[in-house]
Amino acid sequence: MVLALALLTLTLMELEMSRLRFQPAEWTTHFITQRNLMGYLLMRPTRQTNLIIAGCLAYSLEPFSEVIQLHAYVFLSNHYHLILSAKTQRDLSAFMSHFNGCLGKELGVIHDLHGKLWHKRYRSSPILDEGALEDRYRYLLAHSVKEDLVEHPGEWPGLHAYKQLCHGEIVEGIWVDRTGLYQARQRVKPGEAKPQEAEFTIRLRLELAGPPPMWAELSDEDYRERCERLTREVVEEHRARREVERKGVLGVKRVLTQPIFERRFTKRTPCPLCHTRIVSLMREFKAAYWAFVAQFKEVSFELRSALARGEVAPAVSFPEGGVPLYGGG
Repeated sequence: MVLALALLTLTLMELEMSRLRFQPAEWTTHFITQRNLMGYLLMRPTRQTNLIIAGCLAYSLEPFSEVIQLHAYVFLSNHYHLILSAKTQRDLSAFMSHFNGCLGKELGVIHDLHGKLWHKRYRSSPILDEGALEDRYRYLLAHSVKEDLVEHPGEWPGLHAYKQLCHGEIVEGIWVDRTGLYQARQRVKPGEAKPQEAEFTIRLRLELAGPPPMWAELSDEDYRERCERLTREVVEEHRARREVERKGVLGVKRVLTQPIFERRFTKRTPCPLCHTRIVSLMREFKAAYWAFVAQFKEVSFELRSALARGEVAPAVSFPEGGVPLYGGG
């Protein structure tokens, strides 16, 4: 009981320092951001790293196939973005925990690191209208170009959804069953050869779910053309900017030789509560979010009080749209 109360108190302290996860309706589309610790280039795009990232993402999607739809992604050397739709906030939180845990473990193996590899917990903002959705696609497709790394997203040597969205490229990755590998090695008798990693490695294909719910009426051809148009626009925009600034791009060769463990500045801009071009939608979302927060905090107080009284299974019910701390609905 003391341990449970301590863990709950810690969780509630974290809540005071961070924003509550909130999804107002089923099958909401989100824009996700996750950054590496200290800006380290732990995902610098080598062949091995690309295979591992694609494999971890494909493996993590499998158990969530009924509740998570992946629409687009981009992995730069020190951060990644996803555009995905989740049935509920619980599903999104469970999927992201699974994926970041899997990928973090594998990046640790690649770089011989232990402990925390992510800068903070992932950032997520719901996308509320089609204009904002197009803005998020444009932003994601601009990655690797807007940072002046390459001239076109098709040149980026890492994982970039442009290649799948606009050219139908088949993306495969690998998944290593490290639990099975560890158990097999524990069973090895003296004099026997140790099982190799390759024996516990499988290949997985990374599939996209097609257009988000707000673009569900688009045919495959229309969806591809829209992604191509957005890509052309951002490529031309940043080409023109570089001409004005008289700048070039870093280029693939230099990208692949950048030092991994050099500390780099990472953006600390506030994560928007949601993405929308429509003022009324923003106001409605804010009202719903703060009503949710008020109710969530009220129930969390009831829970703490019940645990302090020694109740084993307090009868509390958390509001819909979030992730309960303990039991409840």
